[in-house]
Order: sequence, then structure tokens, then C-alpha cells
Amino acid sequence: MKKIIFITLLFIQLSQAQQFVLDTDKSFITYSGSHPLHDWEGTSNDVKGIFIFQDEIPSRIAISTSVNSFNSKNSSRDAHSLEILDAINFPKVTFYSDQISLKENSVSYSGKLSLSGVSIDFRTESEIIFDKGVVVLKGNFKVNPSDFGIKLPSFMLVKMKDELSLMYNLNFKMN
Repeated sequence: MKKIIFITLLFIQLSQAQQFVLDTDKSFITYSGSHPLHDWEGTSNDVKGIFIFQDEIPSRIAISTSVNSFNSKNSSRDAHSLEILDAINFPKVTFYSDQISLKENSVSYSGKLSLSGVSIDFRTESEIIFDKGVVVLKGNFKVNPSDFGIKLPSFMLVKMKDELSLMYNLNFKMN
């Protein structure tokens, strides 16, 4: 009898959850970096993720992209980035949150951002748009590579700025 009650409760809980899967054709993450002599940016169009709503309230989000999917239109820079980020051992950048709050047209997340084998507590906010079974998240934030133990690369004996700006547009469709 306990088993039947547990299965029934689990089914009710799952039936109330809505899963939205990231549409990789319409989503991207762009980072930009800076050095006193030049600025650059790279974009990944190979983003994966899921956004789960419980009773129409955002409850969990997980985003992942391959480090080697970022294209700065400079193959030497991209190859050097893979070395610096130790992409062979840590090929993904990930974000996970189950602490989400929705306020009108924005959503705030507290979770874990992982890069190069290091996870940090991370908090950010997005614009959120609901449109016919699609959820769009747009936003930007800054991170310091040194927070992940990344040794900053230098050019002409000057290190890059210890700040990366990230901008994203994530389109989720109902699963």
C-alpha cells in the first residue's frame, strides 16, 4: 500500500512539473575580454540546458556549453584559451540553480558556476519573456577568471584584464 501511495504522489509531482529544453538553434552565449592593446569576444552557439517549472513557478535551471565551442574568429586565441582553461580535463562550462525567484519580467538565480574544474557560488539576474510555450532568458554578467584559479594570459608582458563580460540569449521550448 505504501508503494502505491508513493508512486501516486510521485506521478502527481511530475505531472505538475513543466520542462523547457533549450533550443540550440536560437540560443547563444558571448564572452568578451580585454587587454590594454585590444578587446575581443567569442560566441558559443552550442548551448544545452533545461529549465523546470513547478506549478508554473521556475524551480531549477541547468545550462552547459563546451569550452571549445566558443569562436573568437582567431584560431590561435581560441587554441590558447583551451590550454589556459584546461579544456581537455574540464571541457564544459556549467551553471546550475535551484534557488530561483521570479519578479514580473525578471528572474534571479543563486547557484553554482563551474569552469576549469572550479565551482563558485554565483548569483545573477535575467530578463524573462514568456511567449506561446517558449521561455526566453536574456542577460549579462561579469566574472573574474582568477576566481576559478585561472592564470591570466599576457601579451607583450601585460596580463589581460581579470574580468570577462558574458551576454546570453537562451530560448527554451516546452518539452
